[in-house]
Amino acid sequence: MTKYLIGMGLVGSLIGCSNLNRSGEYRRESQHWIVLPPPPAAPSIAAPIAPSVSIPVPSAMPELVNLAPLPKPAHEETHQPEEINPDLAVLNEALGDVISPPAGCENWEKKVIDMNISGYCACPLCCGWARNAKGKPVYSAGPNKGKPKLVGFTASGQKAAVGTIAADAKLLPFGAKVHVNGYGYGTVQDRGEAIQGASLDLFFPSHEAAQKWGRKTLPVTVWLPPADAKTPAPGSKRR
Repeated sequence: MTKYLIGMGLVGSLIGCSNLNRSGEYRRESQHWIVLPPPPAAPSIAAPIAPSVSIPVPSAMPELVNLAPLPKPAHEETHQPEEINPDLAVLNEALGDVISPPAGCENWEKKVIDMNISGYCACPLCCGWARNAKGKPVYSAGPNKGKPKLVGFTASGQKAAVGTIAADAKLLPFGAKVHVNGYGYGTVQDRGEAIQGASLDLFFPSHEAAQKWGRKTLPVTVWLPPADAKTPAPGSKRR
């Protein structure tokens, strides 16, 4: 009887603790506790193992073959440059052959002369003139000092422009044609007291341009007009 009562009490305790919590364990409803066994472990999923691949290794590396350089084609053969003749006369002759004569001067006598070349414009500083008390331009120095001066006109009576050249009349007469590297073609139409011998003065439209040219020594190609084509020289000088 006693065993029976004890058994009934145990069953009552089980019934009183029949409520489960969310985790699957019994929660406390009375003074009795029921311990449940742990849930079974989740089955582990093993990652698939990649099959091993064996790479054959050669027993010995092949030897590198040293290739000899291919011969150059005949048209690619290098040649030593010819030695340049430093003689300036040879250079001047070559320049004279390259530069074409101006139209109408094909039969004129041609020369190549090394010349000292400067630049000028029509300003008072370059052409030696000033204004008198009445504001008129006059020569500021020389034998014509104080006499009226035509500003912008050459000693040959032509209006000065780019291409107007001043030269020594003893070397290059009026009407002679010249070619100056870096300036171009021009005609001798002017002269000046400071332009003597192998010298040229090139006309520029501004004093800044004339100063930028400065002074240079260059080979100049010259075409001399025949006697009947020379421009007669007037009596006055530019400066």
